[in-house]
Amino acid sequence: MTVAQIAPERVQSVHDAAVIIDCRDPTFLLYRQTRDEKVDYWDTIAQSGLSAIVVDVPWTEDGFREASLNFAAWHERIAAHPGTMLVRQASDITAAKDQGRVGFVLSSQTPTIIENDLLLLRALYEQGLRVMEMTYQKANLLADGCGDPRGGGLTAFGKQAIAEMNRLGIAIDLSHASDRTMVETIAESSEPVFFSHSNARGRVTHARNVPDDTLRELVARGGICGISAYSAFLKEGGGESGTDLRDYVAMVDYIVNLIGIDHVGMGFDVGESRTHQEAALIGGGNPKLTHDPSTRYVKELMTRSRLPRLTEALLNAGYDDESVHKFLGGNVLNFFKRVWAPGAQPAP
Repeated sequence: MTVAQIAPERVQSVHDAAVIIDCRDPTFLLYRQTRDEKVDYWDTIAQSGLSAIVVDVPWTEDGFREASLNFAAWHERIAAHPGTMLVRQASDITAAKDQGRVGFVLSSQTPTIIENDLLLLRALYEQGLRVMEMTYQKANLLADGCGDPRGGGLTAFGKQAIAEMNRLGIAIDLSHASDRTMVETIAESSEPVFFSHSNARGRVTHARNVPDDTLRELVARGGICGISAYSAFLKEGGGESGTDLRDYVAMVDYIVNLIGIDHVGMGFDVGESRTHQEAALIGGGNPKLTHDPSTRYVKELMTRSRLPRLTEALLNAGYDDESVHKFLGGNVLNFFKRVWAPGAQPAP
């Protein structure tokens, strides 16, 4: 790729024209523990140019009641900020772009919120759930996670949940899944699935990254991969040394060369104003992990207000305007258009 410097005016023009979607924002993931409303969050998001952002609603081990309370809290937040809106369908994202607002896509990194009853999945859909992971690290009633040494896959209940998510129009997220769960879910789902915040294991060996062959299977069925800004997933030893935009773009290059520009997006997994305490809570007290947020994530992307710097880096790396627009959000928007299209269809 070329290394020509792009004029700031052109960078801003390309950035402003794009539909921009971040597939993973865990800023409020720890809300049930901290009750921290992150008062600066709203100004930061407004400065980013984002059209939509996929936010965490419940904590990773919540049941239905706790999740419902957090969904209600998100509805209150959105109602309190006129420059925002709730996203229930793909057209809401284009409306947010047209109106200069930020659309919020409500998601869960855990399926424990549906407990053992698929009717609760419908209830959460009505509350705004549009993205759900099959597992968060550990085994649950649906599937095994990447932290399970046994490396199992889908359960019978997991297959039923996939069918119901397909029917309702809930995007299935495979980040944090075991290798076997990834492959079996891609094959089982009648709709494309995605990784909201995972990178390629062929470049960086990490259990949270996706085997290259699985990424190929993903795109063969119409899926996409949101590329994470989490340092440990971007380069070997990145969790200790930290990372920068060059590391992020190098991962983008690798995955684009592997599966094509039409199947990538961004899923930073960066919490705004993340504290050392929050980083430690997310790390589960693991002494091998650094709890310094400035090392945990790409240093230039510690806040989404710096998003134009990513646009600049992609342009300087030789990506044309169309490719940058696809990466920043065009591909994710097309994915949501397809998988949300079924809507809440009546049960057969």
